Amino acid sequence: MTIKTKTGKIFLWIISIFLFSASCSGSDDPYDPEPETPPVEYQKPLPVDNNVVAHRGAYKKNNTPHNSLASLWDAINLRLYASECDIHITSDGKVIVFHDDTFNGLDVDKSTYSELKASGKLANGEELPLLEDFIKAAMQGKYTKLWVDVKSLDDKYGGDANSIKAGEAAAEIVKSMKADYFVEFIVGREEVLKKCIVASQGSFPVAYMGNQTPANYQSKGYTWTNQTTTNFYPDNASKITDFKNRKIRVSTYNADDVTTIKWFVTQKVDQICSNDPELVLKVLNGEL
Repeated sequence: MTIKTKTGKIFLWIISIFLFSASCSGSDDPYDPEPETPPVEYQKPLPVDNNVVAHRGAYKKNNTPHNSLASLWDAINLRLYASECDIHITSDGKVIVFHDDTFNGLDVDKSTYSELKASGKLANGEELPLLEDFIKAAMQGKYTKLWVDVKSLDDKYGGDANSIKAGEAAAEIVKSMKADYFVEFIVGREEVLKKCIVASQGSFPVAYMGNQTPANYQSKGYTWTNQTTTNFYPDNASKITDFKNRKIRVSTYNADDVTTIKWFVTQKVDQICSNDPELVLKVLNGEL
């Protein structure tokens, strides 16, 4: 064996030791191809001192359109527990915040988002908002959650199938924006509810708006009921007690007069949704 060959072998041996040492040096090595990434810290809302939810935003405060970013910001500036908003899905899969099935004469489910935007704006000049816009505002505002109402649709507008699409798409948006702590769903139809619960993956709460007995809720594993005031008030306080005894969260909509609000405050429901959230705050603060 020549000296040249021996030298080459020694050189290769040194290189192999260097490479082995580098591979064992851990994630601090700048050449490590797969460095460890720290877990993402999800943002959480800052605490508030009330259980008030603004129905379609605090639109009464400054006479802004329902489901507008302006009405959401008014709810955020009041530091409410949450602001409710309604969602639909367009023909090209965009989740919009809007209550009705049509916008400026166009069926939402049969129109693209671009077509809907081109048809006009909200009364205050805002563009028709996307769910992403609302989530960004809520996270930027830091205090107020979004109650996302997955609208129940007539067959003419796609029925449960379109509602399910909207709920599933909304859940994907929530997860992609890491907004799990800022969003809660409310759902009116049971078939849609089941799909939304699966889509949430247990990362955020999903309420059922159905008027079923507390025993039925418990047997089906539903953990939150959001029902109209007339299902409880004024003669059915025992139903609220029954839900609570079964560890099922109770909220109601829409309590809009002082007498009704006071009754639900006395019953200690978890949240009170209202078209006049400032009125609810005044009752809670003992001003009325």
